[in-house]
Amino acid sequence: MGLRQWLFGVLSRGEAPEQDPSAPVEAAELPLSSGPLALAALERAGIEATGIEAFSIVTDTRSLMRVMVQRRDLAAAREILDAMPR
Repeated sequence: MGLRQWLFGVLSRGEAPEQDPSAPVEAAELPLSSGPLALAALERAGIEATGIEAFSIVTDTRSLMRVMVQRRDLAAAREILDAMPR
C-alpha cells in the first residue's frame, strides 16, 4: 500500500450510510394558503404527508408551509406537487 492509498483511506468518509425509507423529508415549501390543498391532494393519492408552518424572520409572520413526506414517497409526492397550480 502506497502513501496515496493510505491517505485516501484515512481521509475518506467511508461508505454512505443507509437512509431510512420512513424518515420524513421535505417535499416542498409552499405558500401557507395553498399548503392544506397540497396536503389533501397527497392524502388522496395515498401519500402520508404532514404540513409544518414555517416562520419568516424577515416578515415576522408564518407565511410558508413545509410539506413533509416519507423518503420512499418523495418522488411521487414531488410529481403531484409539481402538477398543482401555484
